[in-house]
Amino acid sequence: MVPSVRPLPAPVVLWSRRTRWLRGFDAAAGWLFIWVGAMAFARQADRGALGVAAVVLLALGAAVPPLRRWWRPVTGLTALVVSWRLRPGERAWWVTPAGGKLVLVTACRAWRVVVVGVSDDSTEGVAVRRTHALLVPALGP
Repeated sequence: MVPSVRPLPAPVVLWSRRTRWLRGFDAAAGWLFIWVGAMAFARQADRGALGVAAVVLLALGAAVPPLRRWWRPVTGLTALVVSWRLRPGERAWWVTPAGGKLVLVTACRAWRVVVVGVSDDSTEGVAVRRTHALLVPALGP
């Protein structure tokens, strides 16, 4: 496959950079969730020790890929807000931390979107949840 010569549009580069920050905010939200939960169950324990235990539990949870893919409170909400106005027939950029890929939205239904152009087979659509894929509307032709 020949690499793309054209640079990515500015919104794609911007959102690609933001995804790294959003995943960091997801980790911070996970730590806060574990820490507050630990404080609720162990009221007499030292808060600093509970914070360290929460970091250890968060690191163990980050080592489990299904859990890491499921826990996206900040990233998921952002992806949902950004892609909510997409309609069938519109082009969008599927943004990842590594860049973006131009896709065509073929179907939308509440939390799910079907896009074409993700895989090498152009006849196959991929159904994704709006909270698991950052789809930025493509501007212009």
